[in-house]
Amino acid sequence: MSYTPTEWQPDDIVTAARMNSLETAVGEMNMSYTPHTWVNDEVITAAKMNALEQAVAEGGGGSSDFSTATVTINPNNRGAELYGAYIDGNDAFTSDVLVQRADMTLTAVMYKGAMYGAIDTDRQVSVSGSITYDSEYGDIIITGDCTITLS
Repeated sequence: MSYTPTEWQPDDIVTAARMNSLETAVGEMNMSYTPHTWVNDEVITAAKMNALEQAVAEGGGGSSDFSTATVTINPNNRGAELYGAYIDGNDAFTSDVLVQRADMTLTAVMYKGAMYGAIDTDRQVSVSGSITYDSEYGDIIITGDCTITLS
């Protein structure tokens, strides 16, 4: 988000452009807020300003060193165990995932752009997307959406 705050002066006119810039910035900060599109000469009501104020108060949590990536696993009727920071399909946080025989999708929790983990399997592993795999040790580094395929 790149928002430059308005430096209001005592005799400034509140324009639609200035208000829409603020609305857009608040909408980017708080994804649950739907920005209002102002037009020149529109009456500024308490309801509209209170909605904007409430969205600012709820905020967006600011920036974070944490992000997520989608990890798709194609086990091809093979088993494996994954280690790392994941959120499973039930929105539960786990560090140990048992891969059954069906395809599955997990959310990797990355710190400063990466999640370090491991795969424990006696099967061939191939990876694609934003992941590196060390076949000698089973180590993985996930830096974005990726797919892990067992064969």
